Formats: sequence, C-alpha cells, structure tokens
Amino acid sequence: MQNNSDELQTRLQLFGIKLASQRKKKDLTQQELATHLNISQRVQSGYERGDVAPKLDYLFKLSEVGFDIPTLLFAGENQGIYALDPQEQTVVNLYRQADVEVKLHVLESLAGNIANKKGQEGDINQNVAVIAGQQNITTKK
Repeated sequence: MQNNSDELQTRLQLFGIKLASQRKKKDLTQQELATHLNISQRVQSGYERGDVAPKLDYLFKLSEVGFDIPTLLFAGENQGIYALDPQEQTVVNLYRQADVEVKLHVLESLAGNIANKKGQEGDINQNVAVIAGQQNITTKK
C-alpha cells in the first residue's frame, strides 16, 4: 500500500501526463499555453512534470481555454458522469461559446425533447425556466 506522499506524487505525475496530452491535442507549446494562462513556461513545465500541484486558479484558467478538468483530475479513476465522449465534448464547447439567447434555445429544445420522450404533459416554458434558473441564465425582454 502506498503512503500518502507516494500516492500524491503518482497523482501529480498522472495529472502532468494528461495535461501535456491535452495541450498537444490543442497544438500548443508549453510557452504558448503559459502565455495564455499568464504564467511562466517554467511553472507550466513543472505542472506537466508533476513537480507542482495545480492551484485552483490555474484549473479555472485551464477550463476557460477549453481544457477538460474532470479528465485531468479523474480520468482512469471512477469518473461516472464526468466522462464525455468526443461528441458530447463538442456540444459542451459550442454551448460555452454561445450567447445567452442561443443557450436558452438549446435548453428549450432539450427540455421539450425530454418531456416528449417521457410523455410528460406540462408547460415546456416552465421546464426551461427551471433549467435556466438552475443555470443562472437570465434574458432581457
């Protein structure tokens, strides 16, 4: 059984491997990613080697430039709902880039589709309002 220090080091190394893999898939160098994240290339290299534990603000910045944080942190473990296939990841990435009106239209379409499949009677607008409220989305009328 590994002690906590060894387990942490293993997790950091796995994080670094997955981080480098995602960066390369985005066709970015360490320096380019570091510039995007407003950090030094040396710090970025430390993350990828598993020498430096990522801070929360670093993870937020990675997410903002399209990195899949659950995969970085949990891939290879029991991911459950966090695992997205490539098509789902594309939908998420496009949704994140859309304006509020498009997001509401997408939510309306999904809610309508789900309600129709389940045979539920009810107001689709109410379903969308519930979903939108959970997502903190508001629109100007």
